[in-house]
Amino acid sequence: MATVLEIDRLDKRFVLHQQGGAEIPVFEGFSASIEAGESVAVTGPSGRGKSSLLKLIYGTYRASAGAIRVRHDGEW
Repeated sequence: MATVLEIDRLDKRFVLHQQGGAEIPVFEGFSASIEAGESVAVTGPSGRGKSSLLKLIYGTYRASAGAIRVRHDGEW
């Protein structure tokens, strides 16, 4: 099977500009891959970064570091 989503060493931090630039780390060094036809679930307790991960994949949020690659029509 072909990999359709590849996440490599993803970091996400939120910067609180109104509070002296304090940073809230969401996750560090997250990596995963999803194969064509594979089903996955994003689960976990509240506040652990599930929605942030999905927003990073969708492109609503920008990653602090790392890469997200999506295969479309055979191209990354």
